[in-house]
Amino acid sequence: MSFQCGRSFDPNFLFLWPNARVAIVGPSHCADYPGAEAESRDETELQRLKERLEEESSAFHSSSRVWDDGVILPQDTRTVMFLFNLLNLI
Repeated sequence: MSFQCGRSFDPNFLFLWPNARVAIVGPSHCADYPGAEAESRDETELQRLKERLEEESSAFHSSSRVWDDGVILPQDTRTVMFLFNLLNLI
């Protein structure tokens, strides 16, 4: 049973909370990312990149791409985990 892992760990299911972020690099560090060449980019391009990273790292974007099994509310975590573990036993 895996609660916090990625697909590479081969979990039986993978859920996210609404505040989860799925990204290699965060928007605040995109200028520091190798290959970003912050010196050659103008501020508007850097701002567009940060906005895109912010949008595409959301839990809802990840779920819309079927990279996980869905977004659940934190207060429903125990119920969802219980139900999916029951399904795994069947």
